[in-house]
Amino acid sequence: MSRFARRRLLLLTVAVVTIAQWGCCRRDKGRVLRRQLPARIVLDPGHGGKDAGAWLTGGQPEKELVLDVALRVERLLKEKRPQVLLTRRTDVYLPLGKRAKIANDFDADLLVSIHANSCDRKSASGFEIYYVENAVGSESLKAARFIQQYFKRATGVRDRGIRKHRYFVLAEAKCPSVLVEVGYLSNAREARLLSRHSYRGKVAEGIAKGIIAYIKSRG
Repeated sequence: MSRFARRRLLLLTVAVVTIAQWGCCRRDKGRVLRRQLPARIVLDPGHGGKDAGAWLTGGQPEKELVLDVALRVERLLKEKRPQVLLTRRTDVYLPLGKRAKIANDFDADLLVSIHANSCDRKSASGFEIYYVENAVGSESLKAARFIQQYFKRATGVRDRGIRKHRYFVLAEAKCPSVLVEVGYLSNAREARLLSRHSYRGKVAEGIAKGIIAYIKSRG
């Protein structure tokens, strides 16, 4: 091989190695960047202040139970390092439009509104998840399915399915959003479960794991 050919081969080898290393650096930098820019999650404990919501049979109002669940979800999520914002952290009243605005101003990746159900038919039981079919409806449905899966696994209660409903807080949110009805306060068995700190921990675990799975699925 001539001196010219050897020099050309050397230059080509250096170029290939440099490009490969640069590509690796870019991928590593991307991984670091994703760790430094975690997802933004907004948790919306329903009701609050003058709006008590439904009442636990012989116990607390819905507004207190769902705030406790939301705070537990927040603690579980923060172990995975997403940015988490609650629409309320205390017993205050927030208009529905304000709740959606908080999520929009935060540029949230997901809004999860947490409620508990009630019905005149005392036998009604189980959890339900709602979403709105809009521009981000497919992502909302995807998030709902993950939360459904992990909620059922964590609690073992009846799964009443994923439903469409144009709740104002969901319709006004620009990000994927779901509303989780964690159980029926009018049902004696579920009222007893939801009155227990240990069970509300399971509810929070199901919601948190579903959120994490959804965020991971987005890459």
